[in-house]
Amino acid sequence: MQLSVGDNSLALLHSPQPLPVEAVLMTLINDVGAIPEDVTIILDDYHLINSIPIHTGITFLLEHLPPRMHLVIWPFLLCFNHSSTK
Repeated sequence: MQLSVGDNSLALLHSPQPLPVEAVLMTLINDVGAIPEDVTIILDDYHLINSIPIHTGITFLLEHLPPRMHLVIWPFLLCFNHSSTK
């Protein structure tokens, strides 16, 4: 895994002017999409999150997953990849 993946997204999150979550996520999606290997993101205890903006962001992420990006929501073992969201 390339250690710089996510650095641009993290910088956007810390910018003085808040950006739409979609802009931050698209930067992360583009970074991950440039990696030639499969990438799996695991979200542990996601069921404990009660924030609508976070759920909206995850929905956006699922709708824009690059082909080699996989999302696992734990503990319910919900696995999503590019082909399962189409």
